[in-house]
Amino acid sequence: STPTAQEGTTALQSKLADIIAATEDFQMALDRCLQMEKLLFPKISQFPELAAVPSFLTSICMAHVLIKTHNQFLYPEEWSYVLREQILPRFDEMAKLLSESEHQECKDWMALYRPMVAYLWASYRQLLQARTLHLGQEVVDLLHQNAKVQTSQGGDLASLPVALSLLNSVQDPITLRHHFDFITLSNTQIESNHWNGWVDDLSR
Repeated sequence: STPTAQEGTTALQSKLADIIAATEDFQMALDRCLQMEKLLFPKISQFPELAAVPSFLTSICMAHVLIKTHNQFLYPEEWSYVLREQILPRFDEMAKLLSESEHQECKDWMALYRPMVAYLWASYRQLLQARTLHLGQEVVDLLHQNAKVQTSQGGDLASLPVALSLLNSVQDPITLRHHFDFITLSNTQIESNHWNGWVDDLSR
């Protein structure tokens, strides 16, 4: 049966609540990883062999990277592909370097960090998934509203061209990037100057 306007509103509110919950979970995971990554910063100066590895910091400190790049991804499939094909190979290489280090504190840090960053990646994918489902519900509601208007005017239900037009208006990438401006990470603490300094030093 065709959903009522009330049912559509309820579904949309439910998916919005899912986005808020996923955002909070993602932020919590970010904060935990950020704190762990800050513990790694001084070790780089203590162990020059780490600093000598190109892009070491940006390959291992995923929270600092994600907090600056999370708005670049729109869909969970997009994130999963980049994670699998680009991020994980380099991360695993750096993780192995730490895990097999002759310095026990490097091994201990990696052992603690690995499950935390895995949860971070999963929570970010869940946030993207929640956003996608919210958009899908908006499309359903738009189509339903359009059908009601056409029916009340004695016309046919929404045609395929109309449906595609509505879908494209919601899925336009520029629109999407501004669609969730209310999702902020304002409570996340990041030492930007410290982080940028390390990246600049290691890239020289």
